[in-house]
Amino acid sequence: MSAQFFDGGAKTLAALGWPASYTQAVNMDKYLLDYVQCMQCSHIWNTQFDYTVIPYEENPNKMFNTGALWQSYIKKMLKQLNTHLPQNPTVIDIGCGDGHFVRDLAKINQSSGRFLGFDPNTSGESGTGIEFVPRYFEPIMDIKKYQPDLLIMRHVLEHLEDPAEFLEQLALASLSLDKPIYFFAETPCVDLAVNSGRVVDFFYEHPSQFTKKSFSKLMQLGGEVSWINTDYGDEVVNGLVRLSVNREAVQQGKDAQTFSKLTQTSKQNIIAELNSLSGSGQSLAIWGGTGKAATFIQHYQLDKDRFSYVVDSDSEKVGTFVPGMGQEIRHSSELTAIPADIIIITTQWRAADIYAEIKSRDIHYKKIVLEYNGYLVDFETGKHPYRLKVQNI
Repeated sequence: MSAQFFDGGAKTLAALGWPASYTQAVNMDKYLLDYVQCMQCSHIWNTQFDYTVIPYEENPNKMFNTGALWQSYIKKMLKQLNTHLPQNPTVIDIGCGDGHFVRDLAKINQSSGRFLGFDPNTSGESGTGIEFVPRYFEPIMDIKKYQPDLLIMRHVLEHLEDPAEFLEQLALASLSLDKPIYFFAETPCVDLAVNSGRVVDFFYEHPSQFTKKSFSKLMQLGGEVSWINTDYGDEVVNGLVRLSVNREAVQQGKDAQTFSKLTQTSKQNIIAELNSLSGSGQSLAIWGGTGKAATFIQHYQLDKDRFSYVVDSDSEKVGTFVPGMGQEIRHSSELTAIPADIIIITTQWRAADIYAEIKSRDIHYKKIVLEYNGYLVDFETGKHPYRLKVQNI
């Protein structure tokens, strides 16, 4: 649930446009600012944001602040993060800009370890003192490749279209490493802006605006939270997470992979069985022609030439054709006059009712089959859960 939060009208890019002349400046393209706020987590985002219009590869996203208070804050964060690093750490700064933060962390460690920065833009200082990778960070691939101890994202999350998905990818990728991986993030905090009616924080390059509450909710998606703090006059919020995925989610992922593998082998098995039936010389009838039945017919490639006899008990479907395959759908009562040796039930959830209808119409057949657990099974004698729904037939 979301509520209308701020209509900023149409404005140009504010941070990454970099016009070189007055003419360019006044003729820049404008983009809509239509911010809404989540009524549960308080996160704020621009519904009209389009990532493709941002020229990250052309202009660096620099954050200039050399003030004494800011530098004091940076030193404190560097010291705090360093306490979580092992000897000879591997540290990656995602969206590192000119790389000053990760470079300072390398200096604290006397460059003992490996310190990398990822950024699609290459500035003059990008590679100084660190390994620089001039592209976007890919969580699954790069965590496995570089095996980091610490990931850093400072003033990057607010630029992402879907920061929640990114956090979940980081957590999932952490499963590939047999060691702790910490993730540190820092973003602007808009609590003060919201409470005071300040609008200058809302510009196009920042599609996401984090409150401390919404930032906390986001970081929890990554794993075990070590801390969430606001700092620098509550203008920034930062947090550290030990990346992890809970056991239930890990098991769910394994279950998904199991299903994926099952469907691949099932398709091969069932197509082979259907091909065998079509070449057996026995007459075949497909029961069901739309919806789940059409999905079955398409998925297992029951073409019109070999599987032409399709019936359905819904009279409104009679005379129409199977989507994607083209068989004309007949009424199931035709099986009384024109029986089939084998009836293939395509919709398991209705199998008990279909079987009851076959019996009530005194339709003759040799076998009724349906798909279960990757194979075609005999409805009456095979092992499956759908016959158990039949009562007193």
